[in-house]
Amino acid sequence: MKTARNCLFSTKRELWNEGKDITRQHVVTLYEEDQRGGLGLRVLPKLKYEHLHMTSFSKMRVDLAAQVLSESVSKALTLRGGEAAEGTACFLLLMDKFFDCTNVKKYSAGARSRKPFQLPYLSAEDERLTWLKDVFLVYLDNWEISVKERGAFNKREQNKMQLSQETLLGLRMKTIFLFSFLSYRVGEICIYNSWGEVISYSKDLPRPPRKFFWMSKTKGRDTRQSHRCRI
Repeated sequence: MKTARNCLFSTKRELWNEGKDITRQHVVTLYEEDQRGGLGLRVLPKLKYEHLHMTSFSKMRVDLAAQVLSESVSKALTLRGGEAAEGTACFLLLMDKFFDCTNVKKYSAGARSRKPFQLPYLSAEDERLTWLKDVFLVYLDNWEISVKERGAFNKREQNKMQLSQETLLGLRMKTIFLFSFLSYRVGEICIYNSWGEVISYSKDLPRPPRKFFWMSKTKGRDTRQSHRCRI
């Protein structure tokens, strides 16, 4: 999430996908209008100055990146940004859903926040696994194809029109790993009552992914954070 946000905010990149610009300026313009009160009710109440004007410290904060690459900002851009901001709005929405898929921490979190992509994985046929494979990965692939098919640009200029290669590799690795892990591990992980409602989870079966990985590391007495697949 941090490197994807940093690519969006980088002055050295001019993100472009299928004829639409993906730029920080769309978010900045909407934020400034929101601060002036020209939109009436605030549509971006969580965004602050530090979200859009990055320092070496704030670049490392995942919470700031997640609040920028969020569904609420995407909807605000769709509502107020017009056709010019469609590419940016789509990118923010996809990154928000991807983050939710990998950020399942509690069994009740998705219900409380009314975000279905944060609900616990109950089946190997979960629609989010299909979304990761058939929507998110396809979006990244089509982005690369779109840039390559854009003529009159050399390789270096084409690389500036998309996310960094390290970010793309990290997103793909994380998506493929999550898809493979959940497809293999998630099965009969719930106990149902006679009405088909979930009443408990088996202790011998997978916890939420984030907690599962943490417990796996602590069993091996390794509390170090993995940096190879960080996004």
